[in-house]
Amino acid sequence: MVSLENTHLMFSALGDATRLEIVSLLSKTRSMRVSDIAGQFEMTRPAISKHLNILDQAGLVNAKRVGREKLYELRPDALGKVSEWANRHQRLWDAALGDLKAHFEEKRTEGGKDDRS
Repeated sequence: MVSLENTHLMFSALGDATRLEIVSLLSKTRSMRVSDIAGQFEMTRPAISKHLNILDQAGLVNAKRVGREKLYELRPDALGKVSEWANRHQRLWDAALGDLKAHFEEKRTEGGKDDRS
């Protein structure tokens, strides 16, 4: 079962278009320097650093210092937790919607029987 401890932080972090783009960018490479990530956006390096810090606090990326630069990489285990949480809830919704469909089909069938009497 997926822990809800950091799930809200992960979804909050992923709720921003820039951070989603950063995650997508990092998913295509092993790791990237902040300067390389910032070069892909029309915003300042400090603004990108703030987004990266939010992703780091949510547990979605790892940061490591190499000399004067920081390298960022995705944490696949964290993305797996987000995926697992979403899949679990999708199964619950699918089951609930299936039950609702069956209920309305039953009501429609009952309604058809009443009209024939």
